[in-house]
Amino acid sequence: MKSPTMIRNYVLLFARNLQRQKLFSIINLLGLTVSIASTLIIYLYVAHEFSYDHFHPHSDRLYRVNQTLIWSEDQNTQFSRTGPGVAHALKEELPEVALVSSFHTPGDFIVSYVAPSGKVIAFEENKVLAADSNFFRIFHFPLIQGNEASAFAQANTLVMTRSTASKYFGAENPIGKMVRLGGLNGSDGQTYEVTGILEDVPDNSTMDFEILLSMKSFPWVERTHWSWVWTQLETFVLLNPQADINVVREKLKTIPRKRAEESIQAAMGMTYDEYIRSGKKWELFLQPITSLHLPEQPVTGSFSNMGNRKIIYSFIGAAIFIVLLSCVNFMNLSTAQFTRRIKEASVRKILGLGKKELSVSYFIEALAFCFIALISALALAQLLLPGFNLITGKSLAFNLVSDYTLMAGLFGLTVLMALLSSSYPALFLTAFNPVNALKGKSKAGREGNTFRNGLVIFQFSVSIILLICTAIVFQQLKYVSEKDLGFDRENLVVLYHAEAVKNGESLVSAMETVPGAINASWCTSAPPTVFGGDSFSAEGVNDLKFPLDYTMADENYIPTLGIKMRYGRNFQADNPGDSMRVVLNESAVLRI
Repeated sequence: MKSPTMIRNYVLLFARNLQRQKLFSIINLLGLTVSIASTLIIYLYVAHEFSYDHFHPHSDRLYRVNQTLIWSEDQNTQFSRTGPGVAHALKEELPEVALVSSFHTPGDFIVSYVAPSGKVIAFEENKVLAADSNFFRIFHFPLIQGNEASAFAQANTLVMTRSTASKYFGAENPIGKMVRLGGLNGSDGQTYEVTGILEDVPDNSTMDFEILLSMKSFPWVERTHWSWVWTQLETFVLLNPQADINVVREKLKTIPRKRAEESIQAAMGMTYDEYIRSGKKWELFLQPITSLHLPEQPVTGSFSNMGNRKIIYSFIGAAIFIVLLSCVNFMNLSTAQFTRRIKEASVRKILGLGKKELSVSYFIEALAFCFIALISALALAQLLLPGFNLITGKSLAFNLVSDYTLMAGLFGLTVLMALLSSSYPALFLTAFNPVNALKGKSKAGREGNTFRNGLVIFQFSVSIILLICTAIVFQQLKYVSEKDLGFDRENLVVLYHAEAVKNGESLVSAMETVPGAINASWCTSAPPTVFGGDSFSAEGVNDLKFPLDYTMADENYIPTLGIKMRYGRNFQADNPGDSMRVVLNESAVLRI
């Protein structure tokens, strides 16, 4: 145990060295400060990414039901949307399932409310889900007003988040208020009653919504309860506490054969066995809710705020490199003062200080540097976080008073950096004969130079690796920006939600008169986004059906996008028969 006097001497020695070597101290503090601040921000980002959906009380028993469909040898699709028949089958076939809940995305709406003053308050809402009555029993989205058990008891009811309700009702009590949901195509829509208000959805929730509609408002969902091919629902199951997940997964393999045959027969004209013998496949599998944001394998679904594990691991690797580089930089600057430090250490050894005491003094010096850098890094991170949040769309923050894990982690990181940074003096500045060192004959000086050269080589190697990675990223971005997408994207302007216009042809004609406009077209979706999809077969070729994405467009679509025709011709406005004709791209031709 060190005496208070000795510790005080260590601190005084550190303060004296800090004053004598101001430039050295500033460079070291800057390097350590930037590295700790960068590591802290990376930690906050990584921890946030891995925290998605853990706020649900039973997240360890909560799974999404996904499907694997093989339509042909070159198409193996995993997606999260299932048919209504899947939820019904799970309830009846799996006693291990405690609750089943389904929801779907009905689209975007114009939501309007007539205030008592007669003022119409209207907004376009694009974060809307339709959910069943089990939604609040499975997921943790607590209502602050209303009753979870009865919120969706009737059709044409909805709940809103707190901030959404504030947009429409201000300080009014929203419960019982009537709002109107109309389509973006100008349809009148329907009136809904507000039956509940919930807290704003956490930003670490994969499900991102602002309005929840009662599934009973969509009776066609119940009418198609038998269907497995109308895949528009996201289905989740909550397993019983005693359920064996491996047993459930085995049982899932048998359910499609038992329950999907009617749908396959109706949609494809074949039995389930014929479907399997033709090389196709239909399987159900469970995905933990805590892995939705960062899935092991990509699953196509309704959620757009998905993360990427490779990016997260890249951030972790970058943090490790940053810490190592800052420590190496500290040691390199220390070796640059080798002559002065070795004479100082020699005098202290002659005065009776042992190797252990010398090593401790260097560690305390490095620890003091790191703690000063830690305090500076906390302030720097607070300054940088708003900009980082703006770039990433997150709302990251830290509070050392309440977050003991973060506090312990930062303390551990600081001690680790001090150990790494002081390892050079502990190994080399204590391993010499003090008399020879004062005469300039110390062998440790030559060993120190060798070690220092190794550190410099390490720094240059890491720098070269980072430069190579930067060059690769630059080339990838250049490739993406210059790749031929099959259409001319330059000077192309897309007007979304134009379906709200009653007469599309009039809009196109008006746009063509705009100065500088060369062409204008009317279509259901603009590239690269495609909203339509269905199964198609080629008459006279085979009876197989292939899923294809499609866009409905007018005769101006191809020239407006600058698409080149390989064979055949474009649509013609004066040819009525073209209403039943299609234009295929080469990929569709090869698939069929």
